[in-house]
Amino acid sequence: MQLKINGSLFLKIVFSFLSFTSTYFSFAQQRPTKSIAEPSSFQKPFLYKVIFGKNNRSIWSTQLDTISNINTSLAPIYKGSFIENIANDEASTTLPFHYNIIAPLLAAANIKNVNSKNYNCINTATLLQNLLTSNQYSVDDELYLKNRLFDMWVGVYDHNETQWQWGIEQTNTGTKYFPIAVNYNTAFTTSNGKLTNLFNSVAQLNTIHSFKNKIKDIAIFNEASIHIDQLLLNQLSLTQWQQLAAQLQNSLTDSVINNAVNNLPANFNAATKNNIAFTLKNRRTQLQKWATEYYYFLAKEVVIPTTAANEILQITPVNNNALSITISNAVLNKLVYKRVFKNNETKQIRLYSINGEDVYQLPNQTNGLKIIIISGAAKNIYVKDTNQITPNSKVIIYDYQQTLTFQNIKQSSDSNINRYHYDDFKFSKKGVSPIFYYDNADRFYLGIIYKLTQQRWPKKPFAYQHYIDFRYSIMQNAYSGTYKSTYKAITGKWDLNNYINYDAVRWTNFYGLGNASTLNTKNRDFYRMRSKEFIVKMNLEKTIANQQKWSIGGSYKTYRLLNDSSRYIAKQNIYNTPSLKSHESFVGADATYIYQKINDSLIPTKGFALKIKSNITTNTTSAATVFKIGTEANYFLPLSKKWSIVLRAGGSTLAGKPQFFQYDYVGGTETLRGYQRERFYGNSTIFNQNEIRYFTNVQSYLYNGPIGFFGLYDVGKVWLKGETNRIWHTGYGLGFTLAPFKKLIVSTSYAFSKEDSNLHIEFSKAF
Repeated sequence: MQLKINGSLFLKIVFSFLSFTSTYFSFAQQRPTKSIAEPSSFQKPFLYKVIFGKNNRSIWSTQLDTISNINTSLAPIYKGSFIENIANDEASTTLPFHYNIIAPLLAAANIKNVNSKNYNCINTATLLQNLLTSNQYSVDDELYLKNRLFDMWVGVYDHNETQWQWGIEQTNTGTKYFPIAVNYNTAFTTSNGKLTNLFNSVAQLNTIHSFKNKIKDIAIFNEASIHIDQLLLNQLSLTQWQQLAAQLQNSLTDSVINNAVNNLPANFNAATKNNIAFTLKNRRTQLQKWATEYYYFLAKEVVIPTTAANEILQITPVNNNALSITISNAVLNKLVYKRVFKNNETKQIRLYSINGEDVYQLPNQTNGLKIIIISGAAKNIYVKDTNQITPNSKVIIYDYQQTLTFQNIKQSSDSNINRYHYDDFKFSKKGVSPIFYYDNADRFYLGIIYKLTQQRWPKKPFAYQHYIDFRYSIMQNAYSGTYKSTYKAITGKWDLNNYINYDAVRWTNFYGLGNASTLNTKNRDFYRMRSKEFIVKMNLEKTIANQQKWSIGGSYKTYRLLNDSSRYIAKQNIYNTPSLKSHESFVGADATYIYQKINDSLIPTKGFALKIKSNITTNTTSAATVFKIGTEANYFLPLSKKWSIVLRAGGSTLAGKPQFFQYDYVGGTETLRGYQRERFYGNSTIFNQNEIRYFTNVQSYLYNGPIGFFGLYDVGKVWLKGETNRIWHTGYGLGFTLAPFKKLIVSTSYAFSKEDSNLHIEFSKAF
């Protein structure tokens, strides 16, 4: 990005800062630190309360309570900064003395209370390790479900893996663990910050859920708990869910609720007490509804891991609409798992063998359910019910230990798929959000975005993604629209990317052709060229070992030069080309190769990166064809712990009969600093950018992360057919780089050249 210092730049920085800080404010609220809440800590200015909410500040101002261990998972990069303060301020959304209500409600529900007894416990990490080691270990899943339904009732939305302890009970068949919630700090939450709620909505962050009469989306409400819920509740039926919800409803009577709420201090606001009691009674009536909705959500895709022991898995059709799955210990002949899955509830069941030599009794039909068997390190045995598995069966086996020849059974040798990760699940998300921002194509614009991300195992990080935006450019007084989509592993390991863009006005700089083109005025608008463009692109892309990327694709483009009689382009003969005033169309094909091996994706100081790109384009009107090839290399050389050198070089060349806007160019942030964007056009280009950098880490209240300073020296030129100019254009200057909280990079430099001086600003993410 390259801009002069003016009001537009200032506004861009303001909007960038707001966008950046809003993301971290939301993140901070999602990951608060341990805090001690005191009345004085919640006395905030009016504007602060508008942004972050009044919440329960008025209650905290008259009460004194300790909120400990809200969640200690705030990343170290945020420690000591304003983000940590904002994170600590989440305590204002909690209710003082909420445990005065929770404790008697737990007792009435017959749920273990961490404060009522010293239990011999293990943490969740140890629990998971034991459950996957031997089927001698088990969990009281019904008691865990009762806990989770209780969470939904009182509004606890943050009970992830770290928020549980597991009591130990010895039985005749082994060790059974029972759940104990560490705290209930998010019960009865009140969050009413106007801007934070808006930012959360725009960014699709569902981090805080206020205690209201209804839960908008039960699955999103339980997002923090989804992984452990999938594992520990995978054996319970819908009937069991509904029965446990009914038990809770019966035990949590009006008198129990009233007495619990009256446990709040005597000077507590009466309206607050009445509202909590009213909301609890209202939410109680919905427990069976929420239980049913959440059951159906979890039942769509069920994951069942075995253990390191040898086990027998029997898959049996039931009637014409269900499958029965049982798991038994092969040595002890002990049943350890049993459930009947109905095809109107469940679409897919994934069975993971961990390390045992398991035996799978395969069905001859699956009644419409998809069965996926994922083998582990040991060699499994697969036994068919009959000699032939029917063509309509849906059985897939991922086994890299052996070659299978079963008809109608698929097989994969991808060993990465064969690793069990209990936290594999990710939510599919979609949503509409407004945008107001700035970029080079549209300058300041406002508009609307629709984004859909669909998850589907085993594709990562998603199965497919769609993005649509509609923009209005304020500075250009024009509309544009973009559609982008990505389909992961559409064929083999190749991803499919699609791109469609319509831009009613696109700005490009044009100073004439050749290395000797002159800059006769500092008025940038004079050299600005406007066009109307429509572009369609499609390519296949493959990433290898996270270091190499191949891409091949095709494109279609229409181009129309808009009327600009007072600008430089109007003084040139090419301006009167009739076809440019209508629509010219182009079809093309391109191929790209990228290689990178660097020590840090954000600010690399050691390593190498290379990009090679070629394309061929044909004008459908004149049949003129243009072939281009270009390359770019980056070399990062460390001099010491804080000093490094960056060498960047590239070039391109073309052959054929191009239109003037198809020529290659140098100039601007990415090729030749000190000059304006697209300063020199020619048949061939070459550029070299050199930087010596100094980086150090800064930790302060306002900023945590690397900060760097650099000196730069750039060289570049173009060759135009028939031109003999041998001048090499040079630029030099100084700059600095910020990487706030190691999430994005803001690089600013001021560079000089013989004809001009320019401020260059670049916003980017990881390298």
